[in-house]
Amino acid sequence: MTAQDVTEDLWDDTAYEKKLMMGNSLVAAGDAVYKLATSENWSIVIPVEPDRGAQLQEEGFVKVRFLKNQYESWGETKLLTNGDGNTYLQLSFTNSMVTFATDRFLDVELIVEDETGLKIPKSSIVQKEFFLIPEEYVIPGGNNGGDSIMRQAVLEDGTLSSEVLEIEVYYFDDETKEYYLDSSILNSGDNIYKLDSQETFTVSKRATLTGVYNINKGYADFKQITILYENDEYAIVEPNMKYSLSVYDYIVLNAETVKDDQLIRQ
Repeated sequence: MTAQDVTEDLWDDTAYEKKLMMGNSLVAAGDAVYKLATSENWSIVIPVEPDRGAQLQEEGFVKVRFLKNQYESWGETKLLTNGDGNTYLQLSFTNSMVTFATDRFLDVELIVEDETGLKIPKSSIVQKEFFLIPEEYVIPGGNNGGDSIMRQAVLEDGTLSSEVLEIEVYYFDDETKEYYLDSSILNSGDNIYKLDSQETFTVSKRATLTGVYNINKGYADFKQITILYENDEYAIVEPNMKYSLSVYDYIVLNAETVKDDQLIRQ
């Protein structure tokens, strides 16, 4: 079979039966009883969307990971439109043929963006909403070494006062100069004071962060993540960011099964 002979029905592995061809004939001393492969040139064919296939063909080569043994190699790309009208991508290699010579089907992953970071399961990822507070309204380094804010309070006699609240920062946007603070600490409509000023800011603006639940301390603690690459099963996230994850952190496998600050029994 050639690459041009490939059709969609060949992917129906339930209809595929591997047959061992044996002639049971007598051979003389010195005769060959094996098939000799004299070339390392071989290829695989995968189904592909026409637009994506055209992009890959234009690149000329693509990095391929064989999931059977995690081996990686560069395949030369060639776009095919076969007799069944479907589009396929042929990936040709010049090494390691002997490793896969007995396989009819292979699971592969195309590495079109090779990113380095922390690998986490997609089931761990969750979205959470936060209040956005301007930088000048957050007081760095409180009594316990953490950050804090000064919230406006009304006394029993109706006079205005203030109270200091210790906060946990979940993210700081360098472009907008805003902190992301947990909505469980503040309420929409709260007024907070600017440091060393009577100027106030009314809490209302919200935004959503993508993250996971870190359980290093025994409870579900949200940590923001920046996704560098993702597929259907996992994501690669940027490591060692402030307010984010580090190597050897423990995270919840299924984010839908926990709530904020829930105690976790490991």
